[in-house]
Amino acid sequence: QKTGEVEFSLRDLSKKLGVTHAACYRHFSSKNDILIAVATDGFDRLGDIFKKILEENPKDIEGLGWAYIEFAVQFPNHFRIMFHPS
Repeated sequence: QKTGEVEFSLRDLSKKLGVTHAACYRHFSSKNDILIAVATDGFDRLGDIFKKILEENPKDIEGLGWAYIEFAVQFPNHFRIMFHPS
């Protein structure tokens, strides 16, 4: 089995989730599509958090910074995939 946040096969993922290999392909055409979906979800969540902070105080740069760090701690897998070089 491969290691790392983006080093997995669809077969390994299917097995871990308890679904057939074909089931993954019904929803995603490739591993890259899964990674894009996870990254998109992460950016949407982080964007919603930033939006709420800025609605309360448009000048709260420190609040944005703390929210960014808190997001990274709370959702480390999303964060790693969102900012992974590949």
